[in-house]
Amino acid sequence: MNPSAGPSSSPWQSVLADLAGTRAAIDASVAGAGSKLMKCVGDLNRNSALFEALPRDIRSEELDRACSNIASIGDRAREVTAAFGRERQTMDELNRALVSSASPIADLQRSVKMIGILSVNARVVAAEIGQIEGFEVFTVDIDRLSREAGTTVSRFSDLFRRLRGDLQAVAGKRLAFELSHAGTLAGLGDHLAGHLARVEDRRQSAEDVSRRTGETVRQIASRVGAVVLSLQSGDRMRQRIEHAEQALAPIPPDGDGDESHPDASAAQLGPIARLQAEQLAAAVAEYDADMASAEDALTGLSRDALDMVRAAAALVGRSGRSGRSDDGPIAVLAKALHQAIGLLGRCASERTELDALAERMASAVSELLAHVEVVQDVEAEMRILSLNATVKCAQLGSRGRALNVVAQQLRDLTVETVTSAEAAVEALRACAGITARIRADASGDLAREIGGIEATAQSAVDLLTAIDRRTSDAIQTLETEGPDMASTLEDAARDIRTGRTRANELAERASRLADGVDPAEADGNDDLVASLLETLDKLRSGYTMEDERRIHDAFAARVAARRSAGTT
Repeated sequence: MNPSAGPSSSPWQSVLADLAGTRAAIDASVAGAGSKLMKCVGDLNRNSALFEALPRDIRSEELDRACSNIASIGDRAREVTAAFGRERQTMDELNRALVSSASPIADLQRSVKMIGILSVNARVVAAEIGQIEGFEVFTVDIDRLSREAGTTVSRFSDLFRRLRGDLQAVAGKRLAFELSHAGTLAGLGDHLAGHLARVEDRRQSAEDVSRRTGETVRQIASRVGAVVLSLQSGDRMRQRIEHAEQALAPIPPDGDGDESHPDASAAQLGPIARLQAEQLAAAVAEYDADMASAEDALTGLSRDALDMVRAAAALVGRSGRSGRSDDGPIAVLAKALHQAIGLLGRCASERTELDALAERMASAVSELLAHVEVVQDVEAEMRILSLNATVKCAQLGSRGRALNVVAQQLRDLTVETVTSAEAAVEALRACAGITARIRADASGDLAREIGGIEATAQSAVDLLTAIDRRTSDAIQTLETEGPDMASTLEDAARDIRTGRTRANELAERASRLADGVDPAEADGNDDLVASLLETLDKLRSGYTMEDERRIHDAFAARVAARRSAGTT
């Protein structure tokens, strides 16, 4: 060995600077990849939480009740349709009752009119026969009763005419409403059911996309986590380089030196360099294999992330970042509900009008019956008046014959009046009974319900919209962050690729560590071999990895074999 050669001029010493640089580069690549992957895991876990929470909300009892409440609006519409049919029959029955009362009322009007004529005749006859004691009362009373009956019947007729007109107006309006909306009302339940079915499809789609995407995100996060664990290979590589740096550092001479071997430390570096070359080559091979697997995994995960985004968008019929649509099934359902509630509101208005009509009818019928009672009282007085006149005429003999005819006619008219009045009372009481049924049948219930129905429907739409918005927002978040995560995974793969390149360059350089070095002339030099073995033992004590020990032990065994063989 050249005595002038020392540790600082040994060929392998030039590798020390590369070792430090490579160690720093590998550390940087692993740390960079690890940092990117941890950020990606955080993003994936956050997205996973978004999607995994959605199926629970989508199938919540509250949302199921909301959809059931919407369906009940259709049921209520069918009930309203049936009620309208019954009410139409009731109004028809009421109209028939009013029509049937028209004839006796007309007869009553005619009878009262004839009484008025008879009153005039009575005064004319009384004037012809001269002054007869008591007859002036007859003529005055018949005139008073005639006018009283005429006034009452006139009011009666006007009220009855208005009543019939009122009923016809409400019935006509109701008929027009039913002709316009009966079909819509009858089909409202099926119409809403169709919209609910499309919303259910949307819920199912959202549930599917949430579950599938959540599972995919969780799987990708798990696989990324596995790659993060594989980065521990970088820590092992760093330790191996550090051990090589320590082993190749200049070794001081043993003790006071050996005159026959002044450069004993330098003589040991050749075998030690070869040992480091073997250990580095093995470490790089293991690191490269682990990192190649990690790099391939990250490249695949990057593709999977993009595929996941496309699949999520496709499951809900979206492309790109189009956002929520105003013509989606929930928006269409909300519009249909608004129209349904508006229609039910008009139904309530129609029902309120019928209730108001029933109130007016009840009041009018009571008033009409009161008028009939007045006419009946007038008729009773006339009957007494005609009987008194007949008695008086009998006393007068032939002179009272003409007035007796008038009294007889008055008796006949009172009989007709009684008959007409009784018929009118019977017809009006029938109207009163029908009116009572109208008032008793759901008086204003629908009108009171509308506010609750509207609030229930709006609450249901709000819940559905909130779920739809959260699903859309989750997908939009994924559409925004997914490509970024894929890019981050690609960047991490590039970091790992850079570390692999530097590690392989180191392995190539390390393979030439002992090139051109003339090993110590240790043939038969047991002391030098023993010193080398002692140095190797010191190196072994600093190892932290089993592979290092395995390669070291095999190398030390070869050195020990040279001791007995006489060669290094």
